[in-house]
Amino acid sequence: MLYGGPPEIHISNYEVSLEIDSNNNITKYTRLNTDDSHVDRVYFEYDNGNLTKLTNGSHVTEITYDEANNWHTHRSGYQPSIYGYSARDMGGFIFYPNSLNWLNQIPHFYNFNNKNNPTEYKVNGEVYTTFQYEYNAANYPSKITIPQQNVVIELEYEAVD
Repeated sequence: MLYGGPPEIHISNYEVSLEIDSNNNITKYTRLNTDDSHVDRVYFEYDNGNLTKLTNGSHVTEITYDEANNWHTHRSGYQPSIYGYSARDMGGFIFYPNSLNWLNQIPHFYNFNNKNNPTEYKVNGEVYTTFQYEYNAANYPSKITIPQQNVVIELEYEAVD
């Protein structure tokens, strides 16, 4: 038996603008809710081809990297079932915090791929996740260990001519 009525549906309208640097990276994301005039701004920082910091008001996400080739050799948004839903693979990020979850909704960011592999995510100064890697002869990770998630991922690569 159901009580109440159908769920309320609320549709918000937004205007989104992006500021892009000379490397074609997003440096500022602004979203205006045209219904209530609320504005969200997120600032992006990069180093050596890697997204290193997102600042949204007082909320800060920081990402550190290794020096090896990024394991993420496919298009963003691909989510292999072997990683599990919580892996949320995108741009070389895996098991990322909710503060990064919305990035895959920005079409400009869909094909972004970090140059290297993340070694640590910090959210507001607190370590969220760390990563340990074993590498193959081509300097790509062959194994990713994520202690906080109790996960080990074995990787294989297919050479394409």
